[in-house]
Amino acid sequence: MNDAVPAPPVLECRALRKVYREGPRELVVLDGVELSVASGERLAIVGQSGSGKSTLLNMLGGLDLPTSGEVRVEGRVISGLSERERGWLRNRALGFVYQFHHLLGEFDALENVAMPLLIRGDAPATAAARARELLTRVGLGERLGHKPGDNHDISLTCDYRLTDRMNLVASYSGRRFPGMSFEHFARVQFRALF
Repeated sequence: MNDAVPAPPVLECRALRKVYREGPRELVVLDGVELSVASGERLAIVGQSGSGKSTLLNMLGGLDLPTSGEVRVEGRVISGLSERERGWLRNRALGFVYQFHHLLGEFDALENVAMPLLIRGDAPATAAARARELLTRVGLGERLGHKPGDNHDISLTCDYRLTDRMNLVASYSGRRFPGMSFEHFARVQFRALF
């Protein structure tokens, strides 16, 4: 008999609801979503365009707050945090891959990947070493000086924001990565995550 207490989930939501209001009209995007993700677990949220996937990811990542219900990241209720505290939590606990990259075109791959570490106060040498490690891990060690537009894999890798804890991936998008097959996207993604 195993009496081990299961580890608490790293990400969870309870009775999550999101309603957008425009005058007297209400658009219920999410209603009663329940989710619990354990450390090391992989989860795919699939649905038609407009079904609320991006809204859910934005709330799971603390970019948007629910109308009701709660989201917990590493046990902390996101809606109970200030914007500054949510930003701090995102910087340390979450990585995002968006449909459209959010990179600085004037910086190369190494600089873009290191940027969130520098923002959170890591020493420049530490941030550069960690960025180099991640880019090398996904097979881009020889492209450290390339600009984000030079290679779709660099854009994808930079978006991971250097977290080994959780990564929220908005979706595979042929618009974002023209010419990249889903199989190649998944191979790069999973090399970066694990």
